[in-house]
Amino acid sequence: LSKNCTLHLFGSNSNALALKDESDVDLMLYVAEHDQFDTLSHEHRIYHNGLSSNVIMDIARILRRKHYPNVQPVPRARIPIVKFSSQDQSLIADISVNNFLPLYNSHLLKLYSEADERVKQLIYMIKYWVKRRRIGDAYSGTMHSYAYCLM
Repeated sequence: LSKNCTLHLFGSNSNALALKDESDVDLMLYVAEHDQFDTLSHEHRIYHNGLSSNVIMDIARILRRKHYPNVQPVPRARIPIVKFSSQDQSLIADISVNNFLPLYNSHLLKLYSEADERVKQLIYMIKYWVKRRRIGDAYSGTMHSYAYCLM
């Protein structure tokens, strides 16, 4: 990986809306060399996704070398990610590449929750409800908890 990379936190751990002991850490790796997505045609976006997939595989190799035992790259997902956790499961995280939309989404929920304390309480209740009913997993075909919070 390039030295021109920065790691950004997003999701419920970035906006103080995480459920205690139940939220993973969501990270986005910004790789400057691959930041041409907005100017690409549809055909080239498929190629760009391939570049992200290659970076995901590189991240997985690095994490394995750093002795993370549970590393699962998901390079063919709509948004390629690598899932990983520490040996004792005290850290469970996902890393995507150059995927800025979740950063903005997280900031939006933070602004809503800061505008009115009741919004924060409502978001906690929604996230808890979604988690208990196991309907907040985009990987299994349901909406992400973020979508439920926006509704």
